[in-house]
Amino acid sequence: MHMFHITNGDCSLHRMRKAGVKGEILPWRDVLHDGPVISDNQLESVSTERAKFIASAGWGVQEEIQHSLEQRDRMLASARDYDRIVLWFELDLYDQLQILQLLNWFADQSETHNKLYLICHHDYLGSISTEEMASLIGTEQAISTQQLKLAQRAWQAFTDSTPQGLVDLYYADTSALTYLHAAIGRLLAFFPAPGSGLNRTEHHAISAIARGMSAADVLFEACQQADGIRFMGDSSFWIILEELSSGEHPLLLTHKGKAFKRPSSTPYPEDFRAMRLRLTDDGRATLTGDKDSMALRKLDRWIGGIHLTPNNLWRWDAIRGQMVR
Repeated sequence: MHMFHITNGDCSLHRMRKAGVKGEILPWRDVLHDGPVISDNQLESVSTERAKFIASAGWGVQEEIQHSLEQRDRMLASARDYDRIVLWFELDLYDQLQILQLLNWFADQSETHNKLYLICHHDYLGSISTEEMASLIGTEQAISTQQLKLAQRAWQAFTDSTPQGLVDLYYADTSALTYLHAAIGRLLAFFPAPGSGLNRTEHHAISAIARGMSAADVLFEACQQADGIRFMGDSSFWIILEELSSGEHPLLLTHKGKAFKRPSSTPYPEDFRAMRLRLTDDGRATLTGDKDSMALRKLDRWIGGIHLTPNNLWRWDAIRGQMVR
């Protein structure tokens, strides 16, 4: 049988090869929970905008990123020619958004519907043993029309310019895609909270620093553990720390009183490892609820298709389960 596999990145690809997975394997490389994701069913348009953002985040040269995404999209289009298409993903937000993007695209490719299959594992594919990866071969389940329709609805909600679709989806029956409900909940936690104006990751970071955790790499690990289900890479986390330490009213600074700067390379250079972070008075005040960080920062953040600015500010009240404007 002529097999086409799609998975969440290069680590999973290499492990799948080592485990004996046969056929073409396409790694789907994009951190969709960071930066704008436009509402357009033409994959080429979405990829062009994603290339611009990825380059602006300092993760590569735009022309090279654009070329890589174009190659990826052409390879995806070739999936129509295969006998079976298997998506290999896992439970976290990073993967769930990729599943939605792919199923939204496949929903418009009617000739593929009877050969689409899914493996959605409860553990991280890039870190499981070769033996466990091999045990997943042949366990894929056929993707149903119900799953395709749910993915279309969820992708539209994610790329819409207002969050109401996400909130509606959070309260809807999304059990057809097992891990989607938790992923939508985590996505909503990217919105600022009432009172402090901090989103969940920002709150985790500032709380950890307040407890005396000052090394950036240790802080990243602590925030990962606090989330429970890991989904964020360190590059995304460094952008969050940069935002928290920028502007006229930074919430955190380095021990030298300077803004946080992401490491120039990996492994992390010695000066980055030696750097320590501390809260400013404003940072401590937001943690106690005495100040609203949205009044201190120039908000300019994308969550899917929603552009959060001071004039378009939405907050997620996790206690009441409500979106507040």
